Amino acid sequence: MNFETIHNKYFRRLVYFAEKILNDREQAKDIVAESLIKLWQRFENFDDEKSLNRFMYLMVRNDCFNYLKYEKRLSDKHN
Repeated sequence: MNFETIHNKYFRRLVYFAEKILNDREQAKDIVAESLIKLWQRFENFDDEKSLNRFMYLMVRNDCFNYLKYEKRLSDKHN
């Protein structure tokens, strides 16, 4: 499997998933793009597609929550 195959298979599904958490499509796309790069850097660590799939959703979810925490800290700081 190469990066393009992974991108084509997961990008749209993960953006949809991230957008449900963030309510922001552009930020969801950014987070998913960064997550796919992180995945590719660790790709050899995955034995099968099932573990890769779980990792991707978990990583995107965590990155979304981290982004929301960051945004809240910024908002709190300015109020």
